[in-house]
Amino acid sequence: MSKKGFRSEELRKKGRISQELFEALLEMNLLSKKSFYSEADLEVIRSFKKLKKLGYEEDECLKILADVGAPKEENLFEDPSYLYIKDVAANMDIPERTVKYYEKLGIIAPAKVYRNKRFYKRNVLSELQLAASLKSLGYKLKEVNSILGKLKEGKKKQKMTAALKEELSSKADLIKIILKQLENLDL
Repeated sequence: MSKKGFRSEELRKKGRISQELFEALLEMNLLSKKSFYSEADLEVIRSFKKLKKLGYEEDECLKILADVGAPKEENLFEDPSYLYIKDVAANMDIPERTVKYYEKLGIIAPAKVYRNKRFYKRNVLSELQLAASLKSLGYKLKEVNSILGKLKEGKKKQKMTAALKEELSSKADLIKIILKQLENLDL
């Protein structure tokens, strides 16, 4: 392989495919028609071979690859929409086991496992922040789970948000009353 990529003969040898199959892949625009071929082209050949191993006929493999394309390897370490569990825990200043526990309870969405590592959608931070705030106000984890569950439901979201605002507002009023009483307390 040169710095530019593979030549057609190198690609065929590396992919262990015949000239006929190489031409069929080119004809169906599954390989880029260049003088040099990339790792992506080699991945198309690998995908073709995987489909063959699964028992598909050659023409079926070509059709599947033409319709769907070769699967792309995702890298959640580089995907900005996901956070590694260590990053979630560090952002929230909580242990990783707490993040896993909240996931187990259903308070946050399940992690996506990639290379035996747990990754969470970035919005999990706002869910954890709300959960922490509710907990600090005395809500039990079961109640937090119920509240967050209802907030995630589209139809009940507005009603639940309004009810939660009302409840928190009344608690805020109660706190103001208690603070006034403390100021006026004669001991």
